[in-house]
Amino acid sequence: MLVAVALIALLPLLAVLQYRWIGQISQDARERMQANLHTATMQFGQDLSQELIRAALAFQMDSATLSSRDWEKYADRYQQWMHTAPYPNLVFGVSFVEAGEEDDLRLWRLNPSAGRLEPAGWPPAYAELRSRLEALPNANSREARPGARPLGSGFAPEIPALVLPVYRFPPVRDSPPPPTRGRRRPPLAGCTIVELSVEFLRNDFFPELARKYFADGGGLAYHVAIVSRSDANRVIYCSEPSLPQDLLSSPDATANIPGLRPQDFFRFSTERGPAGGTAPPPRMGPPRSAPPSGSPGATPPPRTGPPPRGQRYGGLAGRSRGFAPPWNAAGSDGGRWQLLVKHRSGSLENAVAGVRRRNLAVSFGVLLLLGSSVAMIAVFTRRAEKLAKLQMEFVAGVSHELRTPLAVICSAAENLADGVVDSRPQIQKYGSLIHTEGRRLSEMIDQILGFAMPQADRKKFELRPVDVAGAVEGALETSSRALREAGVEVARRIEPGLPPAMADPTSLANCIQNLVSNALKYGRDGGWLGVQARSGQGANGPEVQIRVEDKGLGIEPDDLPHIFEPFYRGGRALAAQIHGTGLGLSLVKRVMEAQGGRVTVESVPGQGCAFTLHLPAASESQLSAVSFQPSAPPTPEG
Repeated sequence: MLVAVALIALLPLLAVLQYRWIGQISQDARERMQANLHTATMQFGQDLSQELIRAALAFQMDSATLSSRDWEKYADRYQQWMHTAPYPNLVFGVSFVEAGEEDDLRLWRLNPSAGRLEPAGWPPAYAELRSRLEALPNANSREARPGARPLGSGFAPEIPALVLPVYRFPPVRDSPPPPTRGRRRPPLAGCTIVELSVEFLRNDFFPELARKYFADGGGLAYHVAIVSRSDANRVIYCSEPSLPQDLLSSPDATANIPGLRPQDFFRFSTERGPAGGTAPPPRMGPPRSAPPSGSPGATPPPRTGPPPRGQRYGGLAGRSRGFAPPWNAAGSDGGRWQLLVKHRSGSLENAVAGVRRRNLAVSFGVLLLLGSSVAMIAVFTRRAEKLAKLQMEFVAGVSHELRTPLAVICSAAENLADGVVDSRPQIQKYGSLIHTEGRRLSEMIDQILGFAMPQADRKKFELRPVDVAGAVEGALETSSRALREAGVEVARRIEPGLPPAMADPTSLANCIQNLVSNALKYGRDGGWLGVQARSGQGANGPEVQIRVEDKGLGIEPDDLPHIFEPFYRGGRALAAQIHGTGLGLSLVKRVMEAQGGRVTVESVPGQGCAFTLHLPAASESQLSAVSFQPSAPPTPEG
């Protein structure tokens, strides 16, 4: 008990510690989820930018190609793209805008099958891009028009398309040009427009990236959407059939895409070829056999950062100096689309709170189970102690009960054997005494054996229609001698036309006899015993009720819930020193329940008590299955 009390006392401390630990774990989980989400959004944008850079490297036109008009060689790039690119369907088409001599812009469309650029009209989706290009200075018009603005990131989201400008560089000189104040971009010779497939982005590319970075074992763990930065209602992609409003108002993470940066373009172009091929790794320094640095013939140290103008960009331009990154001097504008991500539970806070609630529920459930187990152990220990005490009292009571009839039998037998009793009347008296005490001893042994048997069930009894009036008369006849010796008056009230009951005849008679014996034992001062049999309606249908009533000591209200427990005896019985084992009523309850019946009790302290046996009445089909003959109606007595 001390150990149980100590364990229960430690449970609140353990609960507080677990609450704090789970709070710390939840905080760490929230920070980890936020970091992972930030990394996932960045990688999402980087993957998109990488594919766009790959397309830019594949279709960028240099000034040498523009000057030579070698369109067949340029068309080969499209075939190479379709065969080597990871996502060839990303590109919907390729066009080229060339500045004409009369300051006009002409649009050419690449025909891959014909291997040439063909004149084409301006599509409506190109209207905004055309107005921007017309305002910029070109090779034929050095002055910018009013309202001209730079190309920005080289990405036209309204199409969508990559806009890759081509500048006309002066020829390469053997000696460097004289220094000038400031740097001036060469004139714009034209631009390549790499149009992207909206359907492919929406149905294939973006869903694949969403599954790659925002999925768990059961599907997407987040709502993912890509909207226009200038108009949030313009949805480019959404993982849901309709865009959730809370995703626009309070996303868990955002990223501007495509995040095209010149340094990324240079790094990717030096690592991969135009259509995804891998370039040779750069040399990290001179070989060991090279001359010392600074001596004639020494290899110059490797150069870091973007190559100087006129050198090679990704192996496309050569020394024509006609290729330039698709960004102006102002650099990237941070992307024209916005990636919005929000957890499906409402927010990361809600997701972490849900996990925290589950952890708390599991932890406190374990603590509750542990506390209940300790409490149950304490209760079972007390019950075991009580049962051991009852068993000791039962042994003591049975020993006392057995000693009395045995002493009487031994004394009477000894007197008969020694010849102390020689007259016939005395011999008959002694014989009757031995018979009475022997029957009493036999009843006690039967009760003990009945309690020691396993729990009774229907299979141990032969249930059939029983004449209740005959069963009552048989039990009273068996107890007639005890009734006469006690001088108890029996009042029989058996309802005429009483239906038979479904029961085991022998067990029913024993139950009635047990109740009659208890009534004689505890109600003998009343001098009256009532036995009543009647029909009634129970919870499961018609039933037969057998009531045994006395006017004896009665039972206290505190003892009523326990009188059917084994070894239990009421306080009034103990105070009156009435002998008994406390097994009779327990056996009656067990036998009645095994036969589909029950037993109830009513008592008023000092006025007696009444026990009622409830048995199911036999149905017509049960009566027709056997040949049942009711006994003659008994004659009422008293």
